Amino acid sequence: MKKIVDKIDMVLKHHEILSTDFLNPYDRECALTLIRKFPIGYHADGGYPDAERQLIYLYPDYFGDTAICDVVMLSYAYGDVTHRDVLGALLGLGIDRTKVGDIVVEEDRGIFIFVKKELADFLNFEFHHAGRIPLVKTDVSFTRRVDKVTERQVIISSLRVDVVLSAAFHLSRSQAASLIKNDKLTVNFKPTAKVHEILSSGDILSLRGYGRVTLYEVQKKTKKDNYVVILHYPV
Repeated sequence: MKKIVDKIDMVLKHHEILSTDFLNPYDRECALTLIRKFPIGYHADGGYPDAERQLIYLYPDYFGDTAICDVVMLSYAYGDVTHRDVLGALLGLGIDRTKVGDIVVEEDRGIFIFVKKELADFLNFEFHHAGRIPLVKTDVSFTRRVDKVTERQVIISSLRVDVVLSAAFHLSRSQAASLIKNDKLTVNFKPTAKVHEILSSGDILSLRGYGRVTLYEVQKKTKKDNYVVILHYPV
């Protein structure tokens, strides 16, 4: 938030057009809550509609709806890699995660990476492998698709976050609790260390080192007061 305040100050004092780094939905909403308190213009952009990670452009309010483009998409032919492989390769080049937006890996279309313009030239020269898989640049255009998921029905004793994590990632309750207490978890992109937090349908859990799962639906309670729930895992 201090970085946001500094950028707001520069916009107001020097009438500049600036952009934040890429923000997840929770951080973006926190930033917008702050930005709305100042007489400046703003809009968010992730390179395509409904991007999960977006940056926010800041500019003097008298500029109107200024056309700015600080997001560049890089596309590569599909290789036998995952989102984690691609992100790991980018971080291995010393790139800060906040400079990288969404990474979309689709077997039938390719690999799409959204980055700040300042990084594009560097990646064109330096980014050629994800793990041991070579990456080949393409000119394939990107259109948003409905997210693919794997669905799983489970029965759990409670909607507590440690119980859901235990079932979702095949962990013991104590393992799940330890990961939560060690700041490995976000719920709806917000960091949390509350083992006893109660979840609701639609909540998105990201557990560092394990992946992401959505508590898609709480279907019903059984006669033994357990919950039948549907979990969605991104493909």
